[in-house]
Amino acid sequence: MEKYVLTQDLVTGNELIDSEHRKIFDEVNTLLDACSKGKGRENLSSLGEFLVEYVTKHFSDEEDTEHHKFHEWYKQKLGDAIIKLEQEGPTINSLGEINYMVSVLVKHIRETDRKLAQWIQNGAKNEVTASKVATGSAVSGKTSYMDTVTKDE
Repeated sequence: MEKYVLTQDLVTGNELIDSEHRKIFDEVNTLLDACSKGKGRENLSSLGEFLVEYVTKHFSDEEDTEHHKFHEWYKQKLGDAIIKLEQEGPTINSLGEINYMVSVLVKHIRETDRKLAQWIQNGAKNEVTASKVATGSAVSGKTSYMDTVTKDE
């Protein structure tokens, strides 16, 4: 089974965010390895608890951003998938849902978190504070984070 890896196209350049992404992938890989050895049930509860808590922590580290709605949706769907996994065990269907949720996270990292990290790194040079940008009260010609993200998220 192929493992999840924080490849270069997923690196945001923000050490905290990148280290958290690596930790999430490591834990998912641990579950997938256990499942492939027939020991998935033994790890379900602890991994499910870890994923929900760690993703919540990770998203709170990113809460200064405007993609809060995605985070709320993701936490809900991940929680639902973990409950299903715990109820059904490591079935093809329940593991498929976990795999889907991780693929959504990978897409989010690739398309949004990288842009966010770039904006944060460049933001120190901006005269406009993030709160002014987020509330729309900025009257400067500076680029906001929302100008850098895609509309479909």
